Amino acid sequence: MIQILSSRVKRFERGNDIVLYNPFSQQLFFTDRDDIERIGEEDLMRLNSLDVRMEPPKLRKVRVEATFGCDSACDYCLVYGNPLEQLHTAMSMETARGIIGFFNQNVREGSMMIIGGEPLTNWDVVEYLIDNIEGNAQLFTNAIKMSPKKAEFLARKGSRVYVSLDGMRRHNTHRRYHNGRETFDDTLKGYKMLQEAGISPSITCLSTQTNVYDLDEIFDFFVEELGCRAMGISIPHHTEFSHLPFMQTDIHEYTSQMAGIFKKARRGGIFVDQIAKRLAPIIQGYFRPYACKIAGEQVTFYPDGTQTLCTKLDTLPDFNGIKAEDLFNKTPYFDLTCQECEAISTCGGGCFWDAYHDGSGHDIRDCYFTRQMLNVFLWDISDFLKDRGMPITRDNLRKEYSVC
Repeated sequence: MIQILSSRVKRFERGNDIVLYNPFSQQLFFTDRDDIERIGEEDLMRLNSLDVRMEPPKLRKVRVEATFGCDSACDYCLVYGNPLEQLHTAMSMETARGIIGFFNQNVREGSMMIIGGEPLTNWDVVEYLIDNIEGNAQLFTNAIKMSPKKAEFLARKGSRVYVSLDGMRRHNTHRRYHNGRETFDDTLKGYKMLQEAGISPSITCLSTQTNVYDLDEIFDFFVEELGCRAMGISIPHHTEFSHLPFMQTDIHEYTSQMAGIFKKARRGGIFVDQIAKRLAPIIQGYFRPYACKIAGEQVTFYPDGTQTLCTKLDTLPDFNGIKAEDLFNKTPYFDLTCQECEAISTCGGGCFWDAYHDGSGHDIRDCYFTRQMLNVFLWDISDFLKDRGMPITRDNLRKEYSVC
């Protein structure tokens, strides 16, 4: 049987149980040591299939740096922790009008990510952008300057709002005002204003060494105390502060915590970005070509309206003049060192910026996390559907893992 299985098919073992998985076609077969030699011809053909259509993506997303000013001074800030251009500048209304023209002509029905800095410090521009786009608006904010009027506007426009919060009070010590006072209470106040206006805010949580051992507890706090139904729990990107101990998140502990969170999230129907993006290809049956959308799906606008791919990569001479198609061709499908990886279709290659600073050319932390989570996903699917006597079909997977 080993001879007739393609090298693309990966074998996972746990006791007597075996999972055969083809990452290129997302085909799964669950068996055991006693029955593996009796796999039928039809199942073999399905497992060995190669069904990948790799095409450059179309532009679907615009990232707008509404301002590089901020009312906070978080000590892990990705903006102020790197030598970015146009720091402390804010977008003008004239520039915003030009971006709306570009969006409505080129990305109609797509999405606009409004970020910074802190976008609420440039509210007039943010309000104009949201009021005039022919698509979906996503606002990333610390919510400190939120008000009932702003929240009502965002609710009326159907905007998706993401609030930065790193857990309970004791976990938010890195999020402070310029005078050193913590922002926790004011962020919670803004978060609740959004809820009172009828918005269900998402939470963006950064896992540093300060809170990584408490992520499971933090997840419960977000869901049970704050009523959050969607969140992101990420690890820090590279900054000039990456050498500091609190920035060196233990990726093994992070992965262990996220594996536990996955079980809770699935049972409760809670969306966790870092889990769902890696699970969705298996459930929906597709090859995830890239993790970072600058490989063709997204462009960014600086506060002065200059168009780019990534404000961080712009600081690196090696990426001077690089195009989206160049980055697309650096993704795992085209990388010979990734071809034998069992997680090639769920990974997406991680972050180009972090891969550069790793020195290996790969986002090694992301590689580890994705491989480990793949193992968690496959055995969870095996146990979950087998316990219910359900066949492994795409429809059943989509039904039982609907959060993806």
